[in-house]
Amino acid sequence: GVAIILWAPKMLAEGRFDAVVANVVAEAVVLALLLVRRIPCEVRAFLLIAAILGAGVTALLHSGPSAEAPMQLFGEVLFAALLLGRRGAAAVTVAVLVAIAAAGWGFTTGRLQLNASDAARLASPERWVQFGVLFAILSVVTVGTMTYVLLRFEQSLMLSVELLRSLEEQVREKTRALE
Repeated sequence: GVAIILWAPKMLAEGRFDAVVANVVAEAVVLALLLVRRIPCEVRAFLLIAAILGAGVTALLHSGPSAEAPMQLFGEVLFAALLLGRRGAAAVTVAVLVAIAAAGWGFTTGRLQLNASDAARLASPERWVQFGVLFAILSVVTVGTMTYVLLRFEQSLMLSVELLRSLEEQVREKTRALE
């Protein structure tokens, strides 16, 4: 919220109205998801990820593989891993890589335009391939690590619950024996 207030005037001065709108919509969705608890958890997770993806793709279309776009898109994959698991994170990673490929194609073919200083840098297909490969590697490693840690945590939690139940049963048996 505060970041948009500070960031929006600069973006509007640069003619990036759609970036401001995308980020305001993403913030509104996040706020609504925090306030409306009746929405099922899975739907809330999907809407949160969709809102962040929209803002990240908009940033990618404006700044290419620099500035805030890579961080927003990578954060998207992290949220997907935490909220949707391995399959959801894989789907989001594929969606982000498709967006990167489409943006790279648009910038390298001249269908998407930037200011002159960024245009030369983003016209190189090699830059986009490097960005896409690095993003894919980071996403796969991070999602793999996160899902492994979450799985181990869940297994430890289940073992703790089983041990607690066993201990409770033993206490009940000892209490009966003493009565």
